[in-house]
Amino acid sequence: MKNDGFTLLEALISLLIAALVLTSLQFVVPFLKQISDAPKATVLQTITHQLETQKYTITSATLTSVRLKSYEGKDMYLEVKNNKLQISGSGAGQIILMENVTNLAVDDRNNYLNLTITTNKGKLSSILHLKKTVQNE
Repeated sequence: MKNDGFTLLEALISLLIAALVLTSLQFVVPFLKQISDAPKATVLQTITHQLETQKYTITSATLTSVRLKSYEGKDMYLEVKNNKLQISGSGAGQIILMENVTNLAVDDRNNYLNLTITTNKGKLSSILHLKKTVQNE
């Protein structure tokens, strides 16, 4: 007589292993969340670095937004909408760069832009070095 089922000992061992895995996950998940929450200043520095490496150029700058041109020639806008710092453009969609941003202040220096964002935890600043292009309209 052949029995194809699990023995009681095998079932208990598999339940014990599953309980150990779930218990260890209970302690690991909060630690991973803490690691993944990078400081906002680091996020802003990363954003400005990415804009510089993506070969955007500055077309114009106002007090609260920056008009950019992508390497493909598309007009893009760096601005705050719905508490999100984003790059958007007609026909190009939008890229959300940072959430919980209430304001973007742009200080146009001749050789660079000083970007200051206001979040729920304070103000952060970063410098954006991009080439300026002549606006053709």
